[in-house]
Amino acid sequence: MVENRKIKKNKEVLSRLNSGKAASIINAIGELRVIGNVNYLPDIFNTYHERQDVTVKHEIANFISDLKDENAADYIVNFIKDIKNEEDVSLYVSSCWQSRVKFTRFTGFFIDLIAGHSYQTSVEAFTVIENCLPDIDKDTINQHVQTLKKNINQANKEKKPFVLEIIKILAREID
Repeated sequence: MVENRKIKKNKEVLSRLNSGKAASIINAIGELRVIGNVNYLPDIFNTYHERQDVTVKHEIANFISDLKDENAADYIVNFIKDIKNEEDVSLYVSSCWQSRVKFTRFTGFFIDLIAGHSYQTSVEAFTVIENCLPDIDKDTINQHVQTLKKNINQANKEKKPFVLEIIKILAREID
């Protein structure tokens, strides 16, 4: 659950984030990457929804990749759930495994991405799950295997062998 912490946010940084100008937004996100404060994530993600600029999208992905704060996971997963563009979903899921944030509580979300999204997103989602495997209990892994088996028909024929391989990998973790 996202903690509701009161912090005083830098008004100048917020102003640049909300400026609508790519250069200002990128500058603000760059400054926030140094600070690494997760309390700015809703503001950064709001910028994504308001400004569909490729460089801004990549700067947001870089910001996520640099995060280390465990409290960021809730924000990030909720952000990804709201994204409609498949390429962007893949980009931000990739940022998840590149970050140092643990997504163990959200492995079910990443499992759902495997069968229901593009091949690239599936690879990125499985990489997140692989990073979490040491921290996932066997019952949860078994549930994930069952979910993948149940949803395998959602996968196109190109992706089915990959999903089957994931099932095998996860099943070995149970034994």
